[in-house]
Formats: sequence, structure tokens, C-alpha cells
Amino acid sequence: MQRKNNLEDIIYGTAKLGDQNYGFSSSRESLSSKVEFINKLLEEGVKRFDTSPRYGDAELILGKALKNKNINIKIDSKIIGLKPDDLKSGEKIFKQVENSLKNLNIESLNIIYLHQNELEILKDRRIQKGLKDVLEKGLAKGIGTSVYSHTELEYSLQNDLFNTIQVPVNILNTSFYDKFLFSPKNNKELIARSIFLQGALLNLDDSSLRNVNIELYNAIGKLKVICKKHNTTILNEAKKTVYKLSDIKVIQSSLSFENIKSNLYFHSHINDALIEKEILGLRDLKYTFTNPRNWKV
Repeated sequence: MQRKNNLEDIIYGTAKLGDQNYGFSSSRESLSSKVEFINKLLEEGVKRFDTSPRYGDAELILGKALKNKNINIKIDSKIIGLKPDDLKSGEKIFKQVENSLKNLNIESLNIIYLHQNELEILKDRRIQKGLKDVLEKGLAKGIGTSVYSHTELEYSLQNDLFNTIQVPVNILNTSFYDKFLFSPKNNKELIARSIFLQGALLNLDDSSLRNVNIELYNAIGKLKVICKKHNTTILNEAKKTVYKLSDIKVIQSSLSFENIKSNLYFHSHINDALIEKEILGLRDLKYTFTNPRNWKV
């Protein structure tokens, strides 16, 4: 057994914390107290959190847990609801950041992301100016993007305003990571999200998975055959795929503390090279069937 990360190395994603209907969760994941859960994560060493106004009451929950605590942690949040060429973009950005800081009971954010990935948003000069103003006022330490296409990734890499980029990385799609790794300008922070395909990889039965996306259903079916053949599991190979990558941080979003801890471990296998070669043929190189925007949910 190998341990690739410590709890202090992960980023805890709060999407499920604020909206338990987010993604495809295990039926075992339920919380009696969300604030106590955050306190547990803090006590065990989690030092960075990813949140958004879009995640229900996640910011408020974090804020309650952080109130009156003198601890060194990083909070990343997001800007939503922007429009291209809007004269009020700067004002909207500033008000949202102020509101997030108030909800979170903190004075500044680590990263403020654009939670809209469209190029017309990323390239908008008024939006970029509003983000620069946030930095100049000391309300955030960095600006990030959360992308859904290779073109958006390429633009984020080229623009000096953006220093952190969130991308999907999982056992069926490492294409964003590969493009980042071989980019001539890759001195930026890369964050992996959706490492278990929002739970679709592990928590859906065949009938439900087929309804979500037939290509995804077929790929996971073939993945199951490979794993059975080599006496391993999809979960183990999914963790191995992500945690063996270098120069990348990982978001975890489980509502089970035991799952979070166990997700830091994976088993090596005598046939690792062969398993990887067989899985390689299943990968979604064009980000079609592993893209949640192409799912029926």
C-alpha cells in the first residue's frame, strides 16, 4: 500500500457540503452537523478549502466553523453571474467578493475563480479589470479559472492574470493535465477536480449510468473488465491515476471523513504498466463523454 498525500495536501471541495444533491453521492454520505464536519477536517490537518456562492450555504457553513479561530488556512471561492461587455462587471465582482469574505469570516481569499468558463467571459476586459482591482485591494492573493475545454485551458495558460487553473482529471481523461504539462508556459498552479467523475465512476448502477451517457457507460463497463482481469478495483486505479501525477493539487469532496482518508491511499500492482496501457485506450481525449455538460441528469 502506498500513501501519496497527507490530509494537509488536499483541497476540500464544498460543493456537496452546500448541496447534497450535487453529483452522484454514496447513500452512506450524510451529516448530522456540517459545522462539526468542517471542524473535524481542520483538526485533522486540512488547510485549504474550495467553495462558491453557487454551492448553497457552503460559504456560511465554512464561516461558522472559522469564526474566532486563529488558524492558517486557505480559502478559494468563485465569482458567478457575470455577462460579457457589462459596464457593471467591476462593481458586481467587488460586491461578490465582499459578500464571500463576510460569509466566510475572513479578510482575504487565497484564490478567486471565475466560475464561468466561456472565452467571452475569460477575455472580457472589464471583467479582467475588476479582478485586478480585487488583487490591488488585497481581497485575494490570486485569480483562477475553472475550464471545460482545451481552448479555455490554452487561453488561461497564456494570460498572466490567471495563476491557478482548475481542470477535470480522472482515470478516463488526463488530456487537460497532459496539455498543461507540455505547455511552454506551465509555471501556474494546476488543480484537479472531478477525480471520480462527480461520483458517476463509483456510485451509479448500470441502468442509471446508461441513462446519464451511453459512451460513459460503455467506457466504465470496459474499465470494470480490465480491473477484474487484473484483480484490482476501479476505485484503486482511479486514485492511482490522479495521485501518481506530479505538480498538481487534488480536490476531494466526500461527506465521509473515512472516505476522504481512504482516498489518499492506493495499491501498486505488479502489472501496473499493463493496466495503464489497457486503460489508455479508453480515455476521452476530446472531453466529450466525461464532460458533465454532456450528461443527462
